Amino acid sequence: MDIFCEYMVKHKKRLKDNLIAVGLVCLAMLLSLLLVVVMFTLKTGLGGIFLLLLVGIWYGAVYLIRRRNLEFEYILTNGVLDIDKIMARSARKRVISINFKDIDVCAPAKDENFRHKLENRDTDVKILDLSGNIDDDNVYFVELVKEGQLFRVFFQPNANILNGIKQANPRQVTVREADLA
Repeated sequence: MDIFCEYMVKHKKRLKDNLIAVGLVCLAMLLSLLLVVVMFTLKTGLGGIFLLLLVGIWYGAVYLIRRRNLEFEYILTNGVLDIDKIMARSARKRVISINFKDIDVCAPAKDENFRHKLENRDTDVKILDLSGNIDDDNVYFVELVKEGQLFRVFFQPNANILNGIKQANPRQVTVREADLA
């Protein structure tokens, strides 16, 4: 029997995202002011070029700010979870593909039985936060080795995806019963 589930999570904006937006606006204002000063200092017939540069600066700032609007799409197909990052509802990028038959462990991030794994701060562990909000109760983590690199992936599945990954590898996947409802 084939299993196919999709689920999308909107990434909650954090202080870092807001600071980046404020920094980009301040940088655009500073570059605009500098451009205007240069334009009036030179007093040449290059007003059209300066205007295009000014529009380009603000377009770039808005573009970069919008790219911070993230959503994550989880697609489970027969025990393989593909996680895509969607930026500004226009660009999609595959972040990771996880075959649940090859994982070390999958469990709730706030499960006390696995707290020692999360507190272990190995420098060679690559941590990917692909959840809407890592502080929520329904966030799970997966540890796996992929291409010689140890990954710890945080994600926020729904009940259908949890059922599918539990079927793929029941020994390595720990699921809270409350999350299956």
